[in-house]
Amino acid sequence: MRLIEPGFYKDSDFGIRIENVMIVKEVPTPNQFGDRPYYGFEHVTMVPMDRRLIDVSLLDDKERKWIDDYHREVWEKISPRVEKDGLAWKWLHRECQPL
Repeated sequence: MRLIEPGFYKDSDFGIRIENVMIVKEVPTPNQFGDRPYYGFEHVTMVPMDRRLIDVSLLDDKERKWIDDYHREVWEKISPRVEKDGLAWKWLHRECQPL
C-alpha cells in the first residue's frame, strides 16, 4: 500500500495535507516487459478532492482528466451507498462534477 500525500502550505500560517491510500497491483497490459509484470494503482480512499484547493488554471489536460476520472470513480462507487437526494448524496453529486 502507498500513501499519496499532496498538500497546500501557506508560509508561516497553515498547511493542509491531502492523503489518499492506494494499492499497488499488477495490471494487464498488451506491452511486454520480459518476465516482469506491469503495476498500476487502485484507489482505496473514496472521497472527492476539495475543489476549493484546486487551481484549475494550473492544470494541464492530463491532470484535469485524472481528477475528473477520480471523481467519476468516487461517484460510481459511493453514490449508491448513500440516500438518494439526501444531504450526503447532494454534496457528493456537487463535489464529483467535472472540473
